[in-house]
Amino acid sequence: MGSTLGVEWVGPDEDRDYVSVADPDEKTRYIAYGYTRHGSPTDVLMPDAPGTYELRYQLGEGAKILARKTIEVTEVTATLSGPGTAKAGETIDVIWDGPDYDRDFISVADPDEKTRYVTYRYSRHGSPAEIKMPDTPGNYELRYQMGGTSKVIGSVPITVTE
Repeated sequence: MGSTLGVEWVGPDEDRDYVSVADPDEKTRYIAYGYTRHGSPTDVLMPDAPGTYELRYQLGEGAKILARKTIEVTEVTATLSGPGTAKAGETIDVIWDGPDYDRDFISVADPDEKTRYVTYRYSRHGSPAEIKMPDTPGNYELRYQMGGTSKVIGSVPITVTE
């Protein structure tokens, strides 16, 4: 889930033709796509939820589906480790292991927030990630979040003290 897949295709490659990934029950809607004009394989971003989907070759004119193939999207997780407590405003090292997709990030967030965060550092900067703690003491989470949707795929608690 959340990865970019190079999808090989053979088709007419007309103007605006595309390869999409969609819920098999959806007749016209798709989740993500890549234009065939970029060549084969065409990069398509996979959904951020595990499940059974369809890859489709679709015409740019009218969105007619010329070919389809079932694909199983599997779950991806991440692990993090850091201190259990830190001082307000302190910068800590967070060791992480995760997919490191484009725009993935390590964040500090209120545990009650699903996707919002207080501060972050992109995973592309490597592990450990240097993260500045919030200025307000309290209970937080260190999170690994997917860049495309901010979906949390790993977290550990941290207490920020005065």
